[in-house]
Amino acid sequence: MIIDRKLLEEFAAAAVLNTSDIEVFNIGRTIIEGRNTKYFDIIEELNEAFNTLGTKTSVLPPEELEKILSTAVEWQNTPQKKKNAIEKAGDPDKVKPDKFGILVHGSQARKVMIILPAGDPSEDDDSEAGTFDLKKFADLIKVRPTKLLSQNEKMKKSNKDNEDKVFFNTSIPALMGLTVDEDTGDFRVVTTCANAGICKIDCYARAHGYLMFSDATMKQHRMLNYIFNDAEGYESEMIKEITKKANRFAKKQFKIQDSDTGEIVMGHKTVQIRWNDAGDILSNEYLRLVKRIIDATPNVEHYLYSKEVAMHKIDKNKPTNLTTRYSFGGKQDSVINPKKDLHAQIVDADSDSRFADFKEIKKNGYITQPVGKGWQYEDADAVKKIIANHYDIDAKDIFTVAEISKKPVKKLEDDEVAPYNAIILPGESDKPATRKDVLGIYLIKH
Repeated sequence: MIIDRKLLEEFAAAAVLNTSDIEVFNIGRTIIEGRNTKYFDIIEELNEAFNTLGTKTSVLPPEELEKILSTAVEWQNTPQKKKNAIEKAGDPDKVKPDKFGILVHGSQARKVMIILPAGDPSEDDDSEAGTFDLKKFADLIKVRPTKLLSQNEKMKKSNKDNEDKVFFNTSIPALMGLTVDEDTGDFRVVTTCANAGICKIDCYARAHGYLMFSDATMKQHRMLNYIFNDAEGYESEMIKEITKKANRFAKKQFKIQDSDTGEIVMGHKTVQIRWNDAGDILSNEYLRLVKRIIDATPNVEHYLYSKEVAMHKIDKNKPTNLTTRYSFGGKQDSVINPKKDLHAQIVDADSDSRFADFKEIKKNGYITQPVGKGWQYEDADAVKKIIANHYDIDAKDIFTVAEISKKPVKKLEDDEVAPYNAIILPGESDKPATRKDVLGIYLIKH
């Protein structure tokens, strides 16, 4: 298909350069509804190629990727004592990987290193070029994941604590992802958390197991690459995988007490999907893709945390089996109404917290972590009081995970405000976040 260059430039200007996000959405809707056939050929052509889904992407030059891979290997080789010293000094020499950039595990970079034979004259070359096989690295990213759903540690904990539900999550890179345009071979950087704010400083999705285990970060890049190069295939496979799990667990029964009669009856396990435990909703087009998957799996409950507040608020076609919870800590906090919108707050109770009242939670021993065990309450009421005073809510409406789990889910009328709030300690079940009758989730910082 040959597309007129002038028409292509006109489309780019109309769809990207001179319009707001909402106007772009309306242009797309106009095209889809058939009132404007002018750009049909362009839309068809773009759908057959690398599809950015309306996200911010940029080509990553080979020399920049070489630097990222080299830094990853060097950081992995750095002794822990020296790492600690670098962390303390603030990394003035830029030895460690960019805190907000592309994450590549050192062991993945090693797989594509070009080992020069002893005495090779190129060893004397000051240039770093040619030390990594970038085509081989591209091939690593282009591998399609065999499983699209995962179970992070919180999902596993949620499974242990809830006999009626089985939790899974999807995952893409946090802040920045790396993909390959499989038509041109270009590496492309994708912004995956466009509205991230202060949350970038202590992003859990760029630490812990995501850095410790090499397969974790690579799988995230592969997931993003799959979505951008074959969105239709990703959508189809995700629907199949979710449906298969839903059918499998629907056969498993457990005993449950009927909330109305008090009788013991047999229940069936249901599947609960958390979208993007790392990364956010990328764009309106990506949101529509996710919603199609959710609509195609009506017997499964889905939920997500998001800082793309405006995007979700203008969306008037939310699936009934989706719970959307806005996360504070982003650029659109001012758009969140904590008295009405389902939301989540990080409660930083560490000794270096900028909030003196939150420091009291750990300092006074209201929560503790015995050796070899998880976090637990020593005085739950004291924690509730601190959170209630800080956020101007009634302490009697705040519950622990154990307490809220005993309350039947309240079915809300149109525009009725959710009546409950819940505190989640590090390592506790995420189930309260899935409930539409829980207004605020207060996550004690890991």
